[in-house]
Amino acid sequence: MGHFPGRKQLFSGPARTHAPPGNSCPHACRKGHPENHGILRTDRLPCSPCESSGILTPGLCWPHSDLPPPTRPMVTIPLPDAQLMSFDEFIAWKPDNQPYELHHGTPIEMQPTGDHEEIIAFLNSVLVLEVHRLQQPLMLPKQALVKLPDEDTAYLPDVLLLNREALPQEPLWKRASTVTQGISVPLVIEVVSTNWRDDYGKKLVDYESLGIAEYWIVDHLGLGGRRYIGYPKQPTLSVYRLVDDEYQVRQFRGQEPIQSGLFPDLALTATAIFRAGP
Repeated sequence: MGHFPGRKQLFSGPARTHAPPGNSCPHACRKGHPENHGILRTDRLPCSPCESSGILTPGLCWPHSDLPPPTRPMVTIPLPDAQLMSFDEFIAWKPDNQPYELHHGTPIEMQPTGDHEEIIAFLNSVLVLEVHRLQQPLMLPKQALVKLPDEDTAYLPDVLLLNREALPQEPLWKRASTVTQGISVPLVIEVVSTNWRDDYGKKLVDYESLGIAEYWIVDHLGLGGRRYIGYPKQPTLSVYRLVDDEYQVRQFRGQEPIQSGLFPDLALTATAIFRAGP
């Protein structure tokens, strides 16, 4: 896997190079480096030479030290020597039956683990039965994308529930299996992995701005930041419901039955989801 010239590289393995330890970046980062080397800081910006060396993740400044930065096995960047893509170019390029997202013009390959896949399969099976029981005009597609209007960004949610009656108003549905309007998406579910900042951060903001009624974050390993799931960290299911155009969250753990506005009679606990079974 390569990277895009002039773009920040998403880190997917051990660092290839390290600058010598010290209190400042030898490449003169715009905001420098903190004293406590070896701690990932989110309030620093990387310099171009550090970006090109592959030792930094986007928007994060990894202090130069003998400690390798954390790996991010769920996210890689394909296409060496490629330029940024428009959404149409991404759709034309995207390999069939391989999970990719588009983040601001950069294709991202998603690589879920076995546990991740088991939870997705379990949730899909539960929701299919519930939709059938309620006889609702809903469907759970396998590879449909959720695109942000006027941006070259499109997400491939782990679980996506669509309103079939709204699809005729979706301009990209027939051509690219893509939706762009919140009315078409009653529910999105993301299963957290090491890229938890995406699920609790940008995706949360973007799904809210699209007007998606419900967004579940299944943090089965308790990986999210303390500001999201508290401390001590523990497996947590966060259910975000859209109220007056803003998400309000309720969190569920252990044997506590989850509460969903879409499926009020759903007999399901957080633990059952985390275990991918009763």
